[in-house]
Amino acid sequence: MQLLHVFACEPPLNWRWRTSKMGKDLDDAYARLLAEWNVSEQYMKIAEQIGDKAIISSVNELRYGGRKVLEALSTQTSDKSRALAILSDALHDCYRARHDSIDASVSTMNRHVDLMTKRLGYSKLAAALPELGQLVLALSQAQEKIANSRSRRLDREAIYEDIKDIDLPAIRRNYDQLRASEALITQETVRERRSVTIGWAIGILGLSAAIISILVAL
Repeated sequence: MQLLHVFACEPPLNWRWRTSKMGKDLDDAYARLLAEWNVSEQYMKIAEQIGDKAIISSVNELRYGGRKVLEALSTQTSDKSRALAILSDALHDCYRARHDSIDASVSTMNRHVDLMTKRLGYSKLAAALPELGQLVLALSQAQEKIANSRSRRLDREAIYEDIKDIDLPAIRRNYDQLRASEALITQETVRERRSVTIGWAIGILGLSAAIISILVAL
């Protein structure tokens, strides 16, 4: 998602010139917002790839932030203080966009890992992914932080404190490795179950044959 032309990869030169003439505080506000915008956008893409659908709440938050950036650009020459306040609001929209993307991603990954553990067994998953314990712990901690932040959604500093240490790309890398091993583990589990079933069948046939032999002998 691009914020019109203002937030495409690199700010255009004329936008840099316009802000640099307004002072360092305004430059810093735009730079901080751009950095957080890019992180939020990255997390949105991860959430979409994991859940196979767009996170509408995150999209909407960045839309709100984009409108505020345009408002700040049109206000900065006449009322710098107001422009800074608007940019602060836009930064908070980015925090909430990142928060919602983490929430959706962690919920999906946690649900899938739980299902895989119940279906295939923790030991087999851990053999395929030695970092499984770290993944489960990271998902649990992220889920706890997100749950704590829901009641403080309007608190700018609190919501940032809750999400700033959640490294979604790192969690996603371990999750992808686990998903890549899932098919092989499933095939191995099916083979093992077939072997056990065949073993039981052979044992039952052998026992039946022995019983029949005894009965015939009598």
